[in-house]
Amino acid sequence: MKNLHYCGDIIDERYQIVTLLGQGGTGKTYSAIDLINGEKVAIKAVFLSGITDWKTLDLFEREAKVLATLNHSFIPNYLDYFYLDTDTDRRFYLVQELVTGESLFNLVKKGLHFTEEEVKNIGIQVLEILNYIHQLSPPVIHRDIKPQNLICNEENQIYLVDFGAVQDLYHNTLNLTGTIVGTFGYMPPEQFRGRAFFASDLYSLGATLIFLLTHRSPAELPNQRLKIEFRSKISVSEEFAHWLDKMTAPTFEERYHSATEALQILQKKRKITDNFELKSVSHRPPKGSKINLNWGDNELKIKLDSAGWNLETWYTFLTAIAVITISLALIIPLILAIFANNIPYFFLLIILLLICLSLFFLVGFLWRILGTLEIKINRDIFIITRQLFNLKYERSGYTNDITNLSVTKDINSQGRYGFYCTIEHRGENYHWYKFGNGLTSVEQDWLIKEIRDFLTQIRLKN
Repeated sequence: MKNLHYCGDIIDERYQIVTLLGQGGTGKTYSAIDLINGEKVAIKAVFLSGITDWKTLDLFEREAKVLATLNHSFIPNYLDYFYLDTDTDRRFYLVQELVTGESLFNLVKKGLHFTEEEVKNIGIQVLEILNYIHQLSPPVIHRDIKPQNLICNEENQIYLVDFGAVQDLYHNTLNLTGTIVGTFGYMPPEQFRGRAFFASDLYSLGATLIFLLTHRSPAELPNQRLKIEFRSKISVSEEFAHWLDKMTAPTFEERYHSATEALQILQKKRKITDNFELKSVSHRPPKGSKINLNWGDNELKIKLDSAGWNLETWYTFLTAIAVITISLALIIPLILAIFANNIPYFFLLIILLLICLSLFFLVGFLWRILGTLEIKINRDIFIITRQLFNLKYERSGYTNDITNLSVTKDINSQGRYGFYCTIEHRGENYHWYKFGNGLTSVEQDWLIKEIRDFLTQIRLKN
């Protein structure tokens, strides 16, 4: 690859290149000096002419966006992001704090052997970092935990670097052709399908720790039904081997539910359990939410009570009152005129239309203030039921035909946000099912994530 910069080059009249740290297919990483404050920085550079897939630039920009929101002692600080134009190219730059030390990959290649306690300590440090990024709002999944992305400094502190594959969990829409991002050997099976969960990062960490113990990539170790067979290659306690087994289970349901749980068990604050019950996973809605969600092994049930008196309900109420008032103002003179034989009887049709319009807005108001919505999804079908007293309205479809879930702006709802479940029926056009307009944005994001995770789970089981 053609070199972008050389020692001594100054970028953006501020950053002076010291040396090349590493390179990939479309970009390079340099160490540099910030001429304004004298600090050492790392600069990742991507050039437009070297990009063969626009996804590369998308991931690079996403990395900059996510890093700007992070604040953790062992994640390099985000400092700057910019682009520069040349006569023949456009170059994008991401500037971060420079972490001194070596990657765990390089340390192993140099022949360093880690003891069980040292590997456990590394696992604890990384789990604490994962616990931080997984609990952000929205949560973040790294998707590329591996020895090359874990830097150990002179104090044996571990830094997590390279967020180029990061996934902003809540705002990733569900699709059947998700982008495959990760590193072979450290990537869990679900990432080959373009999906990632909190447990996906746990798998990658477990595979990384196995590499530290065996000095071999997990891809080089024998496996049975996607399960890494590492026990014969290492000498560790049965308890720790069991923990690694659970971290690298082939299906994400069999792994620990969160970085917190894996950390507590590794630190012996909780007992290891073999039995996995899906219902035991925390699916609590955001604080203060009245969403009722029941996640079972084969069915997801969601119930949304009436919205109550919120801004949108008040809007509907005032609109209904205005329409009914205007309708009455027109209906009464029309009725009097008909009885006086001053106008034809076909104006009765206009009266009926006005009455229907008034009833429509009145029912709409009552539906918002008193109605409920229930969603049931299993491996075969989904049913969306709206109910007001004994009045029910149902829509249904095949679960396998759900192609997209996202939080999308509802242009018919005064600029507020609502859910769009996009359902494709075989042989027909797309249909959109909207719900949750009365929820907050946090509730909407959380609910879409829960539905997406459930759908992915049952698809992986099929």
